[in-house]
Amino acid sequence: PRGLEYINKTMINLYTLMGCDSAKECCEKWYILIKTIGLESKLTQIGLRSNRDKKKIINNINPERLNNNPIRLNQDLLFYLIED
Repeated sequence: PRGLEYINKTMINLYTLMGCDSAKECCEKWYILIKTIGLESKLTQIGLRSNRDKKKIINNINPERLNNNPIRLNQDLLFYLIED
């Protein structure tokens, strides 16, 4: 992992790119953008409702592709992240 300093620097760069001053503001702006362009932001809105559906998604994630994520993700955390 690259560490907290790297994460903080990356987040500040993201805020700047999004024209925001905080994580909360970026989050709000992100969901407004998603809605504006007509995308759904919840899996239930596209028909994925059961835990079985969610587990199928998680089981098909390539863990090697997540190695560059500064936060170590496991199946429990992934399941939490895709909950509505």
